[in-house]
Amino acid sequence: GVCAIMVRVSGVPGGSAEEFCDELIEQGADTASLEEQLGEGEEASPIFGSLSAGNIWNKVTVKVYFPPDSKAIAICERVAAQVGIDEGTSFKAEKVETADWVANIMDSYQPTQVLPDLWIIPEWSEPKDLSARNIILTPGLAFGTGDHPTTRLCLGFLNNHQEVVKGKSVLDMGTGSGVLAISAALQGASRVVGIDVDPISVAAAIRNAN
Repeated sequence: GVCAIMVRVSGVPGGSAEEFCDELIEQGADTASLEEQLGEGEEASPIFGSLSAGNIWNKVTVKVYFPPDSKAIAICERVAAQVGIDEGTSFKAEKVETADWVANIMDSYQPTQVLPDLWIIPEWSEPKDLSARNIILTPGLAFGTGDHPTTRLCLGFLNNHQEVVKGKSVLDMGTGSGVLAISAALQGASRVVGIDVDPISVAAAIRNAN
């Protein structure tokens, strides 16, 4: 079914965008976001900080989400007129269908070969190489699923320099999913401790380690 109505409002002057979004939220929108509206041949202009005077895009597109039973276009048109930006502004609505997020996550995470003999396997998948070292993870809950370069580099270092951890105590600060702590244990560390300030990461690391 439909879970939301998304309205794309194009041609919004940059100087009025923040006021426009704030008023949309007041009128029942769930959320609103801005993106630079580029003309042909124009390049994006990164902006950091608030959209204050002198720190704005010339034209922006506002994407605003409403509950599915809202009169979304009518609200956007009314608010645009209220803040004085109805001239030259266009509105296009589309329905946002309910997604099976669990299935989407499962589809997006597949077994990843990090090293020739090391795989990271989502818990719902079967190992592709039973002779390799396979780390079974629950992806998506915490950082460290094997697809980020920093994780791959650290795993490669542990693999190529086993003497660094073999027979030693290892502390993994900011353990995330626990993938590096688990790898250190597989490389022969005598004791491994992983810590993290994020409770979700701690729970994920414990689950993955078990």
